[in-house]
Amino acid sequence: MLKELKPHDTERVQPIHTINDHAYRIQSLAFSPNDKYLAVGCNDGSLDIYDVKNQYKHLHVKNTNNTLSVTNIDWTNDEKYLQYTGENKQVFIVKIPSCEIVSDNEKDNIRNWSTFTSLKHKEVRGIWNKFAEKTDIVTIDGNEQTGVIAAGDEQGLIKLFRFPSEKRGAHFKKYVGHSSRIANVCFLHDKSRLITIGSDDRTILQWSFQSESDSIGLIDARRTSAAPISSRLGIDETMNTDLVDGTIEDAQLLETAQHVGTYLDSDSEDSDSDLSGAEIDSDIEKEKQISYDRALYREDYQKLKKTMKEKLPPGEKRKKQPDEGLTLDYAFGYRGYDCRDNVFCLKTGEIVYHVAALGIVLNTEQNLQRFYNFHTDDILCLAVSPDMSLVATGQIGRDPPVHVWDPIKMQTSSILKGEHYRGISAVGFSKNGKWLASVGLDDYRTIVIWDWKKGEKLASQRGHNDKIFCLRWNPHDDDRFVTVGVKHIKFWTKAGGGMTSKQGVFGKAAGKQGKQNQMCVVFGKTADICITGGGDGCIYIWAGTTLTKKVDDAHQGPLFAITVVQDKGYVTGGKDSKVILWDPEFNKRIKIYELTNKNLAPDSRGILTEEPTAVRAVTLTRRIIVGTRGGEICEIEKDGRIRIPIQGHAEGEMWGLSTHPKKYEICTVSDDKTVRIWSLQDRRMIRFKAFQDLLRTCEYSQSGTTIAVGTKNGHFMILNEADLNIILTVQHRNQEVSDIKFSPDDRHLAVGTHDNFIDIYNVETQKRVGICKANSSYITHIDWESKGKLIMTNSGAKEQLFYEAPRGTRITSIKTTDIEKMDWFTWTGVLGLVCEGIWPPATDVTDVNSTDLTKDKKILATGDDFGLVKLFDFPVKGKFAKFKRYTGHSAHVTRVRWTYDNSYLISIGGRDVAALVWKHEHNTVVDIVPSSSQGKTTVRNVRAAPTTVATAMPIRAERGESDDSDNTDSEEEGYDSDVQHDRSMDYNARILINPVRSTQDQQKKPRPSTTGQKPIRSKVKPSQRKINDEVALVKAALKSSIGLGFLSAAHENSSPDEVLDLENKPRGRIVDLELEHIHGYRGFDCRDNLFYLADNESIVYPAAGTCVVHHVRNCTQKFYKKHTDDIISMAVHNGEKHGNIVASGQIGENPTIHIWNAQTRETLSVLSGKHKRGVCSLSFSTSGKLLLSVGVDAPYTIAVWRWEEGINIACTIGSEERIFRALFRPNSDTHFVTVGVKHLKFWSVAGNTLVEKKALITKTEDGKRSTKMQTMLSIAFGSENRTYTGSMTGLVFIWRVNTLERTVIAHTGPIFSMFSSDNCIVTGAKDKRSLGSTRALNPVKVWDYNMENGRSIKLDLPPTDTICARSVCRNSQGKILIGLKTSDIIQVDDKSSGSRSVFLVFGHGEGQLWALSPHPTEPMFATGGYDRNLVIWDMSTKGLVVKHDMGKEIRSVSFDVEGTLLAIGFKDGQIGLVGFSKEKKELIDVDKSRERNAAITCIRFSPNKKLLVASSDNFSIDFFDIQQNKLTRIGYVTHIDDVILHIDWSMNSQYIRTSTAGYQALIFRAPIGEEVKNHEEIEKIVWDSWTSTFGDDVNGIWPKDAKKDHINCAHAVSSTIVTGDDNGAVNLFKFPCPEPGAERKTFYGHSDNVTNVRFLSNERYLVSLGGDDCCIFVWKCIAKANSDDHDDD
Repeated sequence: MLKELKPHDTERVQPIHTINDHAYRIQSLAFSPNDKYLAVGCNDGSLDIYDVKNQYKHLHVKNTNNTLSVTNIDWTNDEKYLQYTGENKQVFIVKIPSCEIVSDNEKDNIRNWSTFTSLKHKEVRGIWNKFAEKTDIVTIDGNEQTGVIAAGDEQGLIKLFRFPSEKRGAHFKKYVGHSSRIANVCFLHDKSRLITIGSDDRTILQWSFQSESDSIGLIDARRTSAAPISSRLGIDETMNTDLVDGTIEDAQLLETAQHVGTYLDSDSEDSDSDLSGAEIDSDIEKEKQISYDRALYREDYQKLKKTMKEKLPPGEKRKKQPDEGLTLDYAFGYRGYDCRDNVFCLKTGEIVYHVAALGIVLNTEQNLQRFYNFHTDDILCLAVSPDMSLVATGQIGRDPPVHVWDPIKMQTSSILKGEHYRGISAVGFSKNGKWLASVGLDDYRTIVIWDWKKGEKLASQRGHNDKIFCLRWNPHDDDRFVTVGVKHIKFWTKAGGGMTSKQGVFGKAAGKQGKQNQMCVVFGKTADICITGGGDGCIYIWAGTTLTKKVDDAHQGPLFAITVVQDKGYVTGGKDSKVILWDPEFNKRIKIYELTNKNLAPDSRGILTEEPTAVRAVTLTRRIIVGTRGGEICEIEKDGRIRIPIQGHAEGEMWGLSTHPKKYEICTVSDDKTVRIWSLQDRRMIRFKAFQDLLRTCEYSQSGTTIAVGTKNGHFMILNEADLNIILTVQHRNQEVSDIKFSPDDRHLAVGTHDNFIDIYNVETQKRVGICKANSSYITHIDWESKGKLIMTNSGAKEQLFYEAPRGTRITSIKTTDIEKMDWFTWTGVLGLVCEGIWPPATDVTDVNSTDLTKDKKILATGDDFGLVKLFDFPVKGKFAKFKRYTGHSAHVTRVRWTYDNSYLISIGGRDVAALVWKHEHNTVVDIVPSSSQGKTTVRNVRAAPTTVATAMPIRAERGESDDSDNTDSEEEGYDSDVQHDRSMDYNARILINPVRSTQDQQKKPRPSTTGQKPIRSKVKPSQRKINDEVALVKAALKSSIGLGFLSAAHENSSPDEVLDLENKPRGRIVDLELEHIHGYRGFDCRDNLFYLADNESIVYPAAGTCVVHHVRNCTQKFYKKHTDDIISMAVHNGEKHGNIVASGQIGENPTIHIWNAQTRETLSVLSGKHKRGVCSLSFSTSGKLLLSVGVDAPYTIAVWRWEEGINIACTIGSEERIFRALFRPNSDTHFVTVGVKHLKFWSVAGNTLVEKKALITKTEDGKRSTKMQTMLSIAFGSENRTYTGSMTGLVFIWRVNTLERTVIAHTGPIFSMFSSDNCIVTGAKDKRSLGSTRALNPVKVWDYNMENGRSIKLDLPPTDTICARSVCRNSQGKILIGLKTSDIIQVDDKSSGSRSVFLVFGHGEGQLWALSPHPTEPMFATGGYDRNLVIWDMSTKGLVVKHDMGKEIRSVSFDVEGTLLAIGFKDGQIGLVGFSKEKKELIDVDKSRERNAAITCIRFSPNKKLLVASSDNFSIDFFDIQQNKLTRIGYVTHIDDVILHIDWSMNSQYIRTSTAGYQALIFRAPIGEEVKNHEEIEKIVWDSWTSTFGDDVNGIWPKDAKKDHINCAHAVSSTIVTGDDNGAVNLFKFPCPEPGAERKTFYGHSDNVTNVRFLSNERYLVSLGGDDCCIFVWKCIAKANSDDHDDD
């Protein structure tokens, strides 16, 4: 029972005072403690104070320094001061009542604040980050009474700090309840509750506040209770130990009054204050604060490269690249200063580690290196799989990837990206090796678990708010791993699609120091035991999540590395330079190894540069391998002997490099304050010396006996090369020495500094003899002229100045054109005309850091800020010269220098501390095939080669290749017309038929309507069906509003033959259509889209928006009709599991790929979202699990799918130019090849990333290039990892892996398709015969795998000068399918001798298809298209009767009433008469006439066989007399406003009815052309046919929105009308249908505009034409015998 609701009786709160002084939103309000004043803050930055006791008198506060919202207001207890904060956290204090702003000096003296809501109070500094001026807290309420600060942050967390909290980075407790930003927090007056408001979740939460005494009582209760309160309250059980821990011994508890259990953890992940009292280690503190953000990333270079063409001056060509190249020979360096746990020993005994962007495998016995060079930035972490077969590395980057690679083959297995930002600090494999976990460097240190083989993210979770140093999977459990970092350890469990974590509980075992930084972790003998190394040098042993034991002072200083010795104990390494072997229980030290030079073995290849040196990584196999902070990797034998197989510079930027003038030695200096001499022959450091200053540049003297070294503080030293002792020290400048050079005769030394000066010194007298003063900015480069009389300088202001030496007088008379002619002793500058081409677009003078010219002055090497080493042909004149580029460095390359004989190029990285040695391939045998280039290859050059093999085998293996070079290999003449057609095909420019309307805006014209008009009831000649029931006939006539006068006309005009024919016609009204057959195949712009199915009896191919399964022997078809637009690609998989699976791709704004079963036509999967405009190529992998797709969207994308799951596993941009084909290699699920416009790439699927290799074109023994790169069109595969590609010039390129072996002249025209089967390759090409030639055309050939013994396949085709095969396919029985550009499909039996080709499918070629006319008596029809062909089709054979090339584009066609004569309307306005003989199956030209110069849109014979009427695109109608089989014009109409679209004759041949593009139905007398407007006269006319789309009786065929859906055609018979529209639909209606929105049935299959529909004479079939899809659909008509046609009323 409901009770009556009554209004509340209590009086509503009424305002006692209203103030309207503010135009802006009021942001904050605060009464003073004694309610004397009211402060009001607005969002415009203004603050107003009102005297409450004095009638709210306004006390004006003037402060122009704040324009942002006032967010916090606090009063002092005595009400004399007020503090408020602007939105940018700027603090202002106002003195009351004077309202003056207090100065900064007075602020510190004001203490007695009543409230603490401002984030800038001294007492609340603990809420701020310790090392950064930032906090995510947005609101606080500090309470002196409770000793607590309550805070709310941006993420929706409530945090409790102690009050006061004056040290930054204070500990806190956090609580979850809100979902996003906290708007406000406030304690109630009695402090029993905390109220919090969420700004976005619009939620108010009430929290119960428990004092410290309550908390202690709760702890006691927990200790004594059998059922812990933590379980009942939902509080984290770590609360017990944390409260007793003493870390935050007086912390408070919060619980919501409505929901308990929101407590997260007991200590902040941000809390790193000094409250613990522990000493801060400098290495750890530096590592915590290091930033990996980049101003430039490698991907920025690609963006700049794309602008090259736009910025290249018109007509200017880019200078060619050099023929010479580089190969990476050796890398000095190891990244240990900020990385850990990154050195491992493989099963082979080799060491794997990283430096710069290189993963390196070092054979220590032979001192040989192999390089994994696919990273694009600094590698920060490295892990090895449990079976030691794979390596995972993570790098820096905007979207940093993890690479999984094979250390033996040096091939990528997987690339995982898309989930991290800034960088990846740790990676680790699971026990089973299937999963990989990675830790990001984003603000939340996100942890991601990957299924690395699939490239899929399985789970992700915030890791910690501070840095995570190490991640290690549990070797006993696949689902568990541990992370350690800044004052935390977390135990993680993978759970389904996510992961859970528990913080480690330090408890009492941690001692007084409390939580410590945890630097490394390893697991014990069981899954629950793990051991961590602490930043305090202690070893921590954990059981479950609880610390159970602590080994104090295991090392002096942080313990950075720990590893397990199988069943024997553990090995640890620390900052104290010691490596200690422990027993399994950590009770005693079994052995201590100390890294010192005195313990070095005599055969060690290096020496330690610092003692002690911190150990950063430890691994153990047959020996202990150690990585150090100083950049050394050490091998420790059991006897304690130490060998150093590799080393490099320690932390600090490296800018100094010089090569010895007579030896294979180099000198390097860096910010680690050391000078080092390296032997390139021995591949080791041979001596070094440390100094007090940061070192920035160095240079050998020309004799090689001394080395000049410049420092960052402006002085320089001369060192003895033999022992690096100082000979001389000079300090004349205060800023960095940036370049230093000896003169050619060693008499003088030029020193350039950031003081803008170059000082010239006499080496012998050791005195300064000259100063170059004209530079306006810092000096970057110095070069001497060969005679030592001239100095050239570059500066930061882009100045290239010249000075006389040694006095330093500036010389201004040198012209820029003379510089190249002068003999320079060195060229290391970056400015001038001869260096113009080295600069990428949109770069400044600092982006190219260094150059060096070979001694023969032919090759210029550069190093830039993108980490690239490049080679250019010198001089490098003109913009954007082409080059060869090489990767390996991670960031800016600071110096490049050639050795004395140009045999090697040395490059050093600024931040990556790596020195890379590149071997100079003087006569390189390799050129990189670019993805796009300029120039073309002529057919003439190709034909100059031998008849079969165009080139010899290369003399050497690939060497000196460039990573992504820009070269000149490309075609040198025009494209074949068909190739150009494919290249420029725009699938967006679909012809939406707006049928030949006037040039005015037709969209504004109204669609047909009966409003305000007198209805015109049209009489139409009845169907020729035999209707026995006269009553039913009358009923049908009444229903369709057709006059009864047609009854006698029906009998009078019916011949005996026609009556006999009626027996075969369906009875009743046609109520449904069923697709029976399609004539046509998409061959004119597609390739490789014709396949045999597994039974070898059926084939599958696309036609319009339908996939056709055609049974060859039975000539029956089945259809897959789920596509919505043109299908332009197809693939078939006939494997054991996925037999007869078809993939088909369509065009469209968001094109879809359908995978379906060919037997059942059932859809198995639909893929979309990675391509735009269309999908032009598809390929299944060998197993059938993966599908490869290529888009037609520029830039052109490649995607790989796991189609059964509908998952895209990888997608990338393949090329800027069109890609034609992509194909998986046989027996592979990971490797595929793509070809296109000057494009050939070899790809591998690596996890969720696609890795590419460019094609390498070799040179032959005579030094000539075998061929230039061409546009590739087709692909096939052979044995021994060979790939065959067909080019646009008829050459087949044969590749081994990605290197060209040779070429074969296979055809004379473009090779559009290739297919490999049964040790043979079938090629399909375009073959064209020159004028007057009689040679045989051979577009299809069969070859063996050596591309020899090519056999031509004979095709029985009508005489033609061109045959273009677009698709070839061969089955196991030797039958070959050939798809032609003319849309015909042919089958040839290759194994049957003397076999002839058999046509399976016919169709029209490319061009719009409009013309359609049914035969008047036979089940035949005629079609004509823009392919110029007139075709007669026979439904009884489902094939063509005759095909005739009319020489012109056909727009319309019509049979006469006898079926022996056809009228053809052409696009150019010509009209032709053609005789047709069914018996002879021939078409004979009879007559032609041309009265108009525009397309003939409609042409019709009169029923009396005397007249012909034709309408044209120029708004006219012509009448012709044809009684003598001659076209004689006897009348015309020209005063029509719009194009005539359709024409129907009256039965008496005296009238025609027309419909126009202006939605008008006009009636004219024939042949005089007079318009009939009299309604009574019109009503008496009986029409022989109805094809009009306008009129009162067909209003219902139009959709409500006529602007979008246009009806192109219609045909009515009896009580049925069918239409075709621009959406590709065939629509079936009752006729007539005068009311708008008539009921319809819609049938799809066409891809776009349906241009014509006609019932055949027996009305058993309907034929529809696709305008753009060039296909003919034949629909079977299904009639309802006893159709109920009575009116609804």
